[in-house]
Amino acid sequence: MDIESIKANFDKFTPKHYFVPFLAHALGTIAGVIVGCLIAASHKFKIAGGLGIVHLLGGIAAAFMIPAPVWFIVADLTLAKLTGAK
Repeated sequence: MDIESIKANFDKFTPKHYFVPFLAHALGTIAGVIVGCLIAASHKFKIAGGLGIVHLLGGIAAAFMIPAPVWFIVADLTLAKLTGAK
């Protein structure tokens, strides 16, 4: 439950351990865009695009700060973040 334990056991993670973080990232982006569209009075596409871009930038920042395999970072940024930014 602490960061040192995670770092020490990082090599034992398998792809199934990355499913929930990926799902959280994807659902967070999609939920943010949907809520932004629902509360926006006008310019819904611009609001949705802006929120998607903010999530994408956050994902890029997290990719540099949180250790993860390259395949997960690529999948997270392309599938979870870019789909919400479109």
